[in-house]
Amino acid sequence: MYFDNGVILILGASLLASSAYALIAPFFPLELEDKGISDQNIGFIFSIYSLAVIIFSPPVGRYLEVIGYTKMLISGLTLMGITFILFGIIDSLTSPDIVLYVALLLRFLQGTAVAMAYTTIYAIITNKYPNRKEQLLGMLEASFGVGLICGPLAGASLYNIFGFEKTFYIYGVFFLLCTFFLWYFIPELEYQTRPSIETGGSGSSFII
Repeated sequence: MYFDNGVILILGASLLASSAYALIAPFFPLELEDKGISDQNIGFIFSIYSLAVIIFSPPVGRYLEVIGYTKMLISGLTLMGITFILFGIIDSLTSPDIVLYVALLLRFLQGTAVAMAYTTIYAIITNKYPNRKEQLLGMLEASFGVGLICGPLAGASLYNIFGFEKTFYIYGVFFLLCTFFLWYFIPELEYQTRPSIETGGSGSSFII
């Protein structure tokens, strides 16, 4: 399969987003327990991520053509990286209530970022690669799986070596650097409507 800029963008973004989702699994619940957060509230912290995805996926899809596909995708990844860095401040908080509210807010923002990223990824596959979408969806799921494998391994390793706070700082900076790489080296993907040569009507196409 030919890997053009669009394919590299969506697979790289998917791997980053899924690894970020799974990174905290080995250690975050234990740290929350040490901060005095109940099991029920830990469940809320993890669930609010999916709530944000449900809330923001429809409006993201609606405004994709207005904002632009690459801009929306890179904005989502940037927001994700920033929230990772901010997670590091939880280590210095002592009040369980403040820890709970900060964790809920940051997880909600992460869910929003994922809604921006994955809604855009599926739109790119559907509109730019209509004849290859089955192959790309399979590769997308594979990249998602790779991220789910790498995330916990990286998270556990960083946590054991550097501790809670620095784990988020290091991975957050790494995440933002990868996002900058995708943005800088991959041209803007735009969606435009233009006359169809065959039918004389209007047709839609992606351009790079």
